[in-house]
Amino acid sequence: MRLIEEYKITWLMQAPSHMAMMANSEEFESADFSSIRFYLFGGGRASVETQHLIRSRLSSDCLHFAYGFTELGAMATMNLHFDEKPNSVGRLVGGVKAKIICEEGESQGPDEVGEVCIRNGQHWAGYYGNPEESHKIRDSQMWFHTGDIGYMDDDGFLYIVERKKDMLKYQNIMYYPNDVEKIISEMPDVAEVCVFGVWDQINGDEAAAAVVKRQGSDLKAQDIVDYVRDHTDAKYKQLNGGAIIMEDLKRSPNGKTNRMATKAYFLEVKDRN
Repeated sequence: MRLIEEYKITWLMQAPSHMAMMANSEEFESADFSSIRFYLFGGGRASVETQHLIRSRLSSDCLHFAYGFTELGAMATMNLHFDEKPNSVGRLVGGVKAKIICEEGESQGPDEVGEVCIRNGQHWAGYYGNPEESHKIRDSQMWFHTGDIGYMDDDGFLYIVERKKDMLKYQNIMYYPNDVEKIISEMPDVAEVCVFGVWDQINGDEAAAAVVKRQGSDLKAQDIVDYVRDHTDAKYKQLNGGAIIMEDLKRSPNGKTNRMATKAYFLEVKDRN
């Protein structure tokens, strides 16, 4: 925030984790963001509450969600309609095509969930020294298989549900961490949340959560468990694995939340207790 004020930055791109940290800092309410004209974020999901907080401090409506890939060299979608579609990653940008496919590879219709595939006509040489992995994610028709599970609505807005590899299974019911994260993110005192599965020999993947609370909040781990219980009847969405409060979630080098590292820390804390 100091750099934004000092250099009058006009164009900003952040990961959702950085947005949450900024909105949760003591200097956030007094910082001068008037120079910002275009504020882009991507690489993960930012809670609607965090987006509202940042939008309230900007002098223009310039906060937009972008969805893209290094392999494709550009973004695939952008959401310029936050008020209408706050949870969408937006519509396709020019020159980009998308399709949603089921497990058998067939295209899905509107609001039908499947893997998101993108094609933009650009040449991609593949991962250096790893042709096997390159062939896994790009098929013979040059479709890039993102590994993201999502759907597209009737208006052409794309929604990302979760990473395919993050799917969990509780008593033979398949679910995604984001199913539970969306509920917890509704809590006013929650700045960030990461949900993962904790293995139970009988139930399978029991949902557990690591939460960063907002500045000045006295939120307790049990409050989170109770909130989820009171806001969904689905047994598989309950925090049967528990919850902890963290100062910050574990991060990958690019700033994204590292779900596996956060889970490992959670298990370490539980073992100590």
